[in-house]
Amino acid sequence: MTKRKRRAIVISILVFAGTIVGMLHINRSPDMSNVRAVGGMLELQTGEAGEVAPILLDGEWELYPGVLIDPGRLDGDLNESDGDTTELQQSGQTGVADPFAAHRDIRTLIQVPGPWDNALPNGGPSGSGTYRLLITVPEEGAYGIKTGTIRTSARIYANGNLLTSIGTPSTDYATYELGSRPQTVYVTSDQRHIELVIHVSSYDYRAGGILKPIRFGAAEIIDRQDNQSRAVDSVAVIICLAFALHSFFSWLQRKNDRFLLHAAIVGLFLALYLSTLGEQLLGLIYHYDYYMRLRIQIFCMPTIAMQLLLFTKNLLPGHGNRFALRANLWYLAALVLFVLNKPSSSMFIPIGVSQLLISIGMVVTFVHIAWIMFRSMGDNEDSSDYLVVIFASLFSYWTVMLLKMLFEMNTGKIPDIMIVLTSFVVSLMAGDRLQADRRRAQALSEELLASDHMKNDFLAATSQELRTPLHDVIDLSRRLLEGQKGPLNQEQQEDLYLILNESFRLSGLVDDLSDATPLADSQLPLNCKAFRAQDVCRSLVEEMQLLTGDEHSVVLTCDIEDDFPEIYADAERFKQIVFHLLHNAVKFTDQGHVAIRAAVRDGMAECSVEDTGRGIPKAHINRVFDSLYRYGEEEDGHGLGLGLTIARRLVEQHGGTIRVQSEEGRGSVFSFTVPLYQPEETSQKASPKDAASGTAASGMYVIYGSPAEAVTIQTIQEQASTQTGPVILVVDSEATSRSVLLDLLAPEGYRLLFTGDTDDLLLQIKRHDVDLVILDLMQPDVEGVLLCEAIRQEYAMAELPVLMFTSSGRRRDLARSFQCGANDYVKKPADAAELKSRVASLLQMKLSAREALEKELHYFYYEISPHFLYNTLNTIIGLSYSDGEAARSALTSLGTYLRGKMEYYSHNSLIAMSEELELVEAYLDIEKLRFGDRLQTEMDIEEVALSVPPLFLQPLVENAVRHGMADGRNLCVRITVHRKGNGLCVITVEDNGPGMTKEQQSRLMDGDSEGLGFANVLRRIRLIPGAAMRIESEPGQGSRIIIELKEGR
Repeated sequence: MTKRKRRAIVISILVFAGTIVGMLHINRSPDMSNVRAVGGMLELQTGEAGEVAPILLDGEWELYPGVLIDPGRLDGDLNESDGDTTELQQSGQTGVADPFAAHRDIRTLIQVPGPWDNALPNGGPSGSGTYRLLITVPEEGAYGIKTGTIRTSARIYANGNLLTSIGTPSTDYATYELGSRPQTVYVTSDQRHIELVIHVSSYDYRAGGILKPIRFGAAEIIDRQDNQSRAVDSVAVIICLAFALHSFFSWLQRKNDRFLLHAAIVGLFLALYLSTLGEQLLGLIYHYDYYMRLRIQIFCMPTIAMQLLLFTKNLLPGHGNRFALRANLWYLAALVLFVLNKPSSSMFIPIGVSQLLISIGMVVTFVHIAWIMFRSMGDNEDSSDYLVVIFASLFSYWTVMLLKMLFEMNTGKIPDIMIVLTSFVVSLMAGDRLQADRRRAQALSEELLASDHMKNDFLAATSQELRTPLHDVIDLSRRLLEGQKGPLNQEQQEDLYLILNESFRLSGLVDDLSDATPLADSQLPLNCKAFRAQDVCRSLVEEMQLLTGDEHSVVLTCDIEDDFPEIYADAERFKQIVFHLLHNAVKFTDQGHVAIRAAVRDGMAECSVEDTGRGIPKAHINRVFDSLYRYGEEEDGHGLGLGLTIARRLVEQHGGTIRVQSEEGRGSVFSFTVPLYQPEETSQKASPKDAASGTAASGMYVIYGSPAEAVTIQTIQEQASTQTGPVILVVDSEATSRSVLLDLLAPEGYRLLFTGDTDDLLLQIKRHDVDLVILDLMQPDVEGVLLCEAIRQEYAMAELPVLMFTSSGRRRDLARSFQCGANDYVKKPADAAELKSRVASLLQMKLSAREALEKELHYFYYEISPHFLYNTLNTIIGLSYSDGEAARSALTSLGTYLRGKMEYYSHNSLIAMSEELELVEAYLDIEKLRFGDRLQTEMDIEEVALSVPPLFLQPLVENAVRHGMADGRNLCVRITVHRKGNGLCVITVEDNGPGMTKEQQSRLMDGDSEGLGFANVLRRIRLIPGAAMRIESEPGQGSRIIIELKEGR
């Protein structure tokens, strides 16, 4: 047993001992005034009449049992007759006989206070009687009388005047009414005499009469003591109410501690119970009769016992017996129900029996509580020591109250002391438990902080470990797609694209983990610079539209004005913030719109993402920025719940704030602030290399042949003609990045071309025959992905590789880069070996692609040439004998055809549409020489500015002629070129040949054909962005091949 528990047991023993000693002292101590009535008369001398303190009117009173005598007025001297006081002689003009003289035969003397059991005619407690006491005071004046317990109704007279009634005493039970409230009355002595007459009736208790002392004294002394008694009772009630409120509000803050709720209920009902005792304060605000008071008391006592039992059960769970607990509670509940259903003016059972039943319930309850308490002490419960003292004080309180109720013992202030002690100990216990909870919370907080650091370390290590194999998967997949391990069929390519996309998605999750770890400690470095927020936001809207596709009926808009001032922030991190907010808005918006807006507020740029989605309930709105918190995850289980957390921390690192306004069902608005660009504060000097080569805004280009050699725009042509290495165009506005690339790539023999101006990028690419473009993802005036899209409008991926140079490396940025046609990426700061290997790989890929194309066209050329040339030459030889002019024309057409066939190896990947049509016409002229009138051609050509790959139309026409003339039928081939609208041109090759089945068409479109002509054209068209090709044919109905290309290629 611990020291605290031993101390608690000692305190409990002292409480019990103090209660016993106090009760013995109160009920056995003699009257402090040493004045007692004798023979029904009390004669008081100076100093004995309650001038300083009230006296008790104890001693021998006259009792006239069985009758209620109305007293007369006392007008003369008090005379003694035959040594007794049986008669009062009244002198004066009107003598009045003593009304008690007629009942002197039943007169008896009785000790007051005390029951009258043996004095009544029936020898029992029930009946009526008249008490009488003659008091002689030392001087005239006003005096007060304070009644004690009088069972159970009384009428008080003084000097023949009715002062007050407590209930309605009567010799007839039918007209008798109970009363209980103590009364204070005042009387003026008449010639120093006071005749005090009290009518008493009692029929409901086993003890009747004047059971508690009646106090007498000067009026002001009685009045002062009356006020003191009410004040003491008020303090006790207030303490109980304060205890109840304190416990209740503590429970509201700590709902798991249900014992506090039961403690509050105990305090509330204890206050109600105390307000019906003593001065009965409840009667001051609510008028009630004796039965109502009794119902309140009988209701409160078992209710308090029930709540005490539940208080103990919840404070010390697991230490009680469930069956005993339920039996105890059911017994107390039955007592409560008995009171609630009791008739208003009578009892089902006598009051004494009710008191006995309640006493049994209280005793059983306290024994039960003691059993639970001592069991808990054996198990070393933290609160058991306090509970021992609480039990001792409450047990003492209820023991005293039961003694008072059953035996009318005087309790003094012991109940009030026990109430104060109980409230004090419970408050100490609640405070101690609160401190213990705080200590546990502090310990848990330290453990959580340690766990959080371990989690961050684990996430950092895990993300780093995952990044390497992920990058390996991405690189291997990309190499396979690039054909480094051999050609792939369509299904294999689709599977690899799926693997690559899923790898990028997983890489994005790894990026979130990587960002969340340093952000937790505010360690993520920022590379702030001035840029236009509207350009970044517009590109993000386009990116999100690509990611969401057509399945979302959400309109995405960027409503930032074009003249909105520049902001000063980390461009990549700003884009990351907006993306997370935009992605969150789209995810929780089923239909409607999502808009990005910006405004200048308090010297800061405030950007907001507004949606008309589902909104956020008030219960969740304060948690949306918490780490790993996912609202609505039952509808969408994707993500880690880090996006908004990362956005908040990035905003805070920029010195801004982020907030959310939302109403469930009406959408949300996420707003954040970042600094505006202040030129005078953030301007930087240009580096020496920038000074030599020109600023990013000047649009000047410089070619470097070695790290130390720099030439200006005037010597570009000369340098380009003398340098033999591949030409690399670097599009980057940052001087640091240009310097790094110069130092790393120039020693490898590459010719480097730098620019910060993106307006004439395509012109410079064509002018300098660029082999590779290194493109910064974030440009001040336009996004890198938009530049990449522009490049891909003119060049295929194998014709001009694009290497993205970015400080982000995030999945979403990279995914969009690849969607826009980038071949690869390098993350800033660049690793020298990685950068060199990726540049070399892309240049080798371009060279390999060109060699593969040449080999394929060689094979295609050699496959078709011998048979075609043999037939054509035979035709020309035959014509030379009959028609020399026709033979010369045929030779001219053959020369045109062969010249077009042999120029496939030209470095120019695109030719004018007119050149391709010239080749087609030459081919058809030759075929007409062979087939004569059996072959008819029609050409409807609209003049269009269209560039096409060489040999993409002639093989289709050749296929139409071959298959159409195979069965000896007449054939008509129709070729049309016209504009469709929206910048599209439609090229149609139509014939009236044998046609094709659906199965044959599917095989052709899948690339599964025996000949190389159609398959080669199909592959080349699929490499053209925005191009489409389809077949329309029915067996016996001819065929139509339709090609759609964007004008201007």
